[in-house]
Amino acid sequence: MKILEILTKIKQWADSDRPIDIMIIALNEVNADYQNRIFNSEQGYRDTKGNAPQPTYSNPYAEKRSNAGRQIKHVDFEFTGALRRSINLVRESTGVKLVLNSAQEARIAQYLELQRNTKIFDLSENEKKELSTKVASQMVKDLKQIFDESM
Repeated sequence: MKILEILTKIKQWADSDRPIDIMIIALNEVNADYQNRIFNSEQGYRDTKGNAPQPTYSNPYAEKRSNAGRQIKHVDFEFTGALRRSINLVRESTGVKLVLNSAQEARIAQYLELQRNTKIFDLSENEKKELSTKVASQMVKDLKQIFDESM
């Protein structure tokens, strides 16, 4: 076993775009669950703790939604789709994150959380665990491959 060669390859791997790429792939996969939790029209939204506090729409807003062909049985935070579309993955030098890239939609999300007194637009603990599991699993595969190739 050539420990210096292995360490050099690990350093090259760490300095490459691969770790960030792994995070991007994992966050994109978690993003699907995240958005389903928030915008689920079948069951209504869930907050970051998995609770489903389901107030109903006010009568005027329910009528507006109904007239636009939207469901009114459950609160799902989706009328035009602008809030959902404003959730984007942003790559940074140290990692990636989900952001609301529209100031207007960020204000709406903040209002919805304040109105309901609960966090909705953060990753839940389960989503964070899923993300870290996916990232760690792929990183272990990559590092194992480095070791296997160096043997």
